[in-house]
Amino acid sequence: MTSKFIGKTLNEIQNLAKNTFAEIDLIQVDTKVTEVKKFDYKNNNINVKGRGGTNLYPAIEYIYQKKKNYDWIIIITDGDIEKDWNKEPKGKLIFILGQNDNLSLKLKRKFDIIKIGDNN
Repeated sequence: MTSKFIGKTLNEIQNLAKNTFAEIDLIQVDTKVTEVKKFDYKNNNINVKGRGGTNLYPAIEYIYQKKKNYDWIIIITDGDIEKDWNKEPKGKLIFILGQNDNLSLKLKRKFDIIKIGDNN
């Protein structure tokens, strides 16, 4: 994923947080959780941690370990992720992909996919 695509996506999340006053935890993960912090909708300068492989399941495990209950779980990805998860997160699950990206993930429950611009 390019920095431009990540920036566009974070801008959308920033607008959502600003308009709804939603409290957002930003969990960054590549092959492990690299950082967890509150998302500051007044400042969208995010230092991307990690990059490399893509294994999103450690973020899901983190949510379970901390016993966090989220209304929404928004995952920014290029779609190239592991196919099977042992547990499925609670809360509405939304994947944000680039326009040309695809996701093949088998979950027992419904999830939404939003495509934003392009990730070139």
